[in-house]
Order: sequence, then C-alpha cells, then structure tokens
Amino acid sequence: MFSINARSLLMLTLELGPDMIERGGGSIVNISSAAASLIHAFPCPNRDAVM
Repeated sequence: MFSINARSLLMLTLELGPDMIERGGGSIVNISSAAASLIHAFPCPNRDAVM
C-alpha cells in the first residue's frame, strides 16, 4: 500500500511537471490527513510520504 501511495504522487508530479513549466508555472497540492497521527501512536509512513 505504501508503495502505491508514495509512488503515485511521484509519478503524477513527473508527468505534470514539464507541462506546468512549459505553461509558466502552477501548483501541485498533496493532501494528507492529520487524523492519522491522532489515532495511531506510531508514525504513519503513508502520511509522511505525502508531506
């Protein structure tokens, strides 16, 4: 699961990045839930990969 979550963010950024540069810029906003850290007493690798 971690590989899919982390890799999908990277692949999307690599795919869209060149088009954004060509068009003069843009923003990529990755969203993670802070609730993950409230429920679990241990670090959440999926959430940390997004941040």
